[in-house]
Amino acid sequence: MADFTFLVKHQIVMKRLALYLLFTVLWASVFATGQECDIIYVGGQQWFLKGRPICYDSLLYKSLMERLPEHRAQSTANWDGFVGYWSVQDGALFLDSVTVYFIEENIKEKTMALPDTTMQAVFAKYYSGKRIFASWVSANLDIGQGEMIHYEHFGFARYYETEMTLLVENGKIIEQKQFNNRIVLDGLPDENYWEMLHDTVKTILLTDNRYPQLSSDSIRGIVLKAQNCKVDSLGNLTEISLKIILIPYTNDTLGTLEHELEALLMTLKPWKVLLINDEYRPLWTGWSGLIRLRPKEQ
Repeated sequence: MADFTFLVKHQIVMKRLALYLLFTVLWASVFATGQECDIIYVGGQQWFLKGRPICYDSLLYKSLMERLPEHRAQSTANWDGFVGYWSVQDGALFLDSVTVYFIEENIKEKTMALPDTTMQAVFAKYYSGKRIFASWVSANLDIGQGEMIHYEHFGFARYYETEMTLLVENGKIIEQKQFNNRIVLDGLPDENYWEMLHDTVKTILLTDNRYPQLSSDSIRGIVLKAQNCKVDSLGNLTEISLKIILIPYTNDTLGTLEHELEALLMTLKPWKVLLINDEYRPLWTGWSGLIRLRPKEQ
């Protein structure tokens, strides 16, 4: 009985997944939201810190969350409802303040820094004199300033005109590297790319009898999931890993078709090229897309 119950639940879950993918276009990552950056000062200049180093220590993070004002403003871009302000001085990373904001009745934001009593209660063991030395942080911190040249609606996936990577070990700055980022070449994907790709792939799939799995009327479409996309400076797609998911979902594998479509995508050019931290990158290193083969059921 238990096995049967599990099977039924599994089928329900897979049906819901298939329906969701079938009726939703997934050309970009839509399951996450771009996150609000912390602020950091280096050499007296303000930078955006693409991360929240307070969260790197789970106990510290828990202690802070327990003491934040209950009615502070929160959003999908900042579920925690706080922003950390940091600075680098004498080769060390310091937390200067933590701010929260409130939305008043007239829709005007009111920002408030947490009082010293709260900061001392949370960060007591990290005080060095009157400052909070961030010795719990051991990580690569990516910071940026200037024009944003690329943004993805996902986490901290964005790139600025000028960026710096800080290698931090126990709060000490071990190394820092600065980069000048730019758009090298404009190209795919443009406004016509997705429609062209959809029509091209659909034609191949419906006219090629090498893939009998796709001839069944029950197969409504496929989801293409691309990962590890790489380009060179001339806009050639040099690497891509493609996976195919049938809709409705089945366990069938289409390895040959995956390789064929990878080859097809690599013939298209030029792709848009960004120079990010001294590395050539495409606009998206990964993406997903729905190819509808047959009309949806009424």
